[in-house]
Amino acid sequence: MFEGPRYPDPADLTLATQKLNLTIYCDPSSTSAPKFLSYDDSILNLEWSTPDGCPKTTESEPPKDDKGNKGDSDSGSEEESVGSGLGWFFLV
Repeated sequence: MFEGPRYPDPADLTLATQKLNLTIYCDPSSTSAPKFLSYDDSILNLEWSTPDGCPKTTESEPPKDDKGNKGDSDSGSEEESVGSGLGWFFLV
């Protein structure tokens, strides 16, 4: 549940808050927008079936870095330590 900022409630001159209750369901084939369920002057209830609600698999390859290497640390290559070029500039 997400809570918004407080605002003056004209009915009883107190500070009120509005809240969003978003329920997300896994639906790999859905491309629909969130569905309005109810609003009672303080809580908005929405329901959304979307592929983004599904668990992600770890079978995909990690992204490649700038040099085209995979992002896994088990590749056996060690990173080379590189000093600051700015330090060499001031030394010379």
